[in-house]
Amino acid sequence: MIPCMNELTFGRETKFEEDLKATADAGFRAIEISPQKLADFVEREPQGRAKALLDEYHLKAAGLCGYSLRAFSKSEASVQVVEQGIKFARAIDTNIILVYFDRPPADMPKDEASLAVVKRSKVLAQAAKEAGIRIALEPLGRHPIVPGPEEALKIVKEVGSPALGIMMDTFHYFCSGVAPDEVKKIPSELLLIVHINDCEDLPREKLTDKNRLYPGEGIMPLEEYLAALGEINYQGYLSVELFREEYRRGGPGPLAKRSYQTLMCFL
Repeated sequence: MIPCMNELTFGRETKFEEDLKATADAGFRAIEISPQKLADFVEREPQGRAKALLDEYHLKAAGLCGYSLRAFSKSEASVQVVEQGIKFARAIDTNIILVYFDRPPADMPKDEASLAVVKRSKVLAQAAKEAGIRIALEPLGRHPIVPGPEEALKIVKEVGSPALGIMMDTFHYFCSGVAPDEVKKIPSELLLIVHINDCEDLPREKLTDKNRLYPGEGIMPLEEYLAALGEINYQGYLSVELFREEYRRGGPGPLAKRSYQTLMCFL
């Protein structure tokens, strides 16, 4: 498995070029790119400079993270945004775009919400297929429609496109009560990327993103999750994704370094 840094971990205040330097200096050789930070960068610099900078730091772009499916919006804006993401993906030489599930209106029947999710997934999958890009669908902790891999894989099967796969986030899987044995049921060719993190010792229903911790510093069964990934022969990226303000206050350098150190304890 390949150690990777998720650029979202650094927060909104740092710039694309700062994140790349911190990631490379820490020892990583891959980074999952924030579309917003990339867009901000190409407003200041020629778009080709982004790929050149990745090359200078010997970093591989693991993917773009991420876009909302916006299955419950009548607007086609989400499709247009992902189409822009496809252009970005080509420019930085990556073929993975992460798409997370938005939440349905509280009064929408579950069957209707599920149909809306499949319908929008088909549209995005078609755009991705034409461009040679793959979309990684992200189940979210305690999501009413897609809380885990079983539900996400069902959508992939219904859509029936080779452009569609799923991803794993240890935090979201843990919050949804997804056991390591369930990870063993994921076809490895459909698991496109994995986010790794730990969390505080709180009831699952009270956990939020701010409770994420460096790998190995919380109570998740990370060894079991990674063992399950080994059993399905997953050989892709392990991307450290954290949203903890106290980590960010130390600056991108120490944050990336600690992320790398704690991740490598598992590899």
